[in-house]
Amino acid sequence: MGYTPLKRRIVEKDLNDPGTGSTFSALESRELILVRYEGRFSAYSLPSIRLTTKGRKLVRQAIGYQAPKKLPTGTLQEWHWKALAEVWKAGDEGIISDDRTGYARIGWNTWQRLRDYKVYGENKPLADETSIHSSFVRGPAGFLNHIQEIRMLITDFGKEYYKENWARYKELYPEVDALEPGEE
Repeated sequence: MGYTPLKRRIVEKDLNDPGTGSTFSALESRELILVRYEGRFSAYSLPSIRLTTKGRKLVRQAIGYQAPKKLPTGTLQEWHWKALAEVWKAGDEGIISDDRTGYARIGWNTWQRLRDYKVYGENKPLADETSIHSSFVRGPAGFLNHIQEIRMLITDFGKEYYKENWARYKELYPEVDALEPGEE
C-alpha cells in the first residue's frame, strides 16, 4: 500500500519510528490536530490530518511568528499609494487612459479605491476621472462618433493628503517611487 502525502513526507525526512502513531494520537487528544479516516470500513483507511486553530497557534508561538500589524483605518495599501504617487507626478496634466492598460498600467479597482476614499464616512476622493476634451467627428458612413479624452487627475484633497502623508508612506513603502512634495 502507498503512503499518504503526510506519511511520505515523514518517511522522506527519516522521521518515522515506532512512536509516530503515538505522537499523532497525543496531538489529536490535545486537540492540536484533527484526524479523519477516509474509507473507515474498508481494509485500507487513509487518515486525513488537519491542524486545528489551537495547533496553528502553538506552531506560531513555537517558531516565533508574528502576524503583520494591521494598518490603521484609512491607510492606503502599497498599490494604492503607488497609484496616488503616479497621479501626483502627472500633476495638472493627469494620466491619459490607454484603452488596453488603463491609467499608468494600474488596475481599475485601485483607482476606484482612490476615487471612493472616505474620511469619517464622508466622501473625500484622492483622485478622479475628468473629461478633458470632447468632440464629435463624422465617420466614414456619415455617422457622428463621440470622441472623448478622459484623464485621471489628483484632487485638491488628494494633493493635501499626499503632502501631509508622504513621509509616513515613504517609510511604510520605501520601494514606491513617490516624489517628495516640492520635487516636482
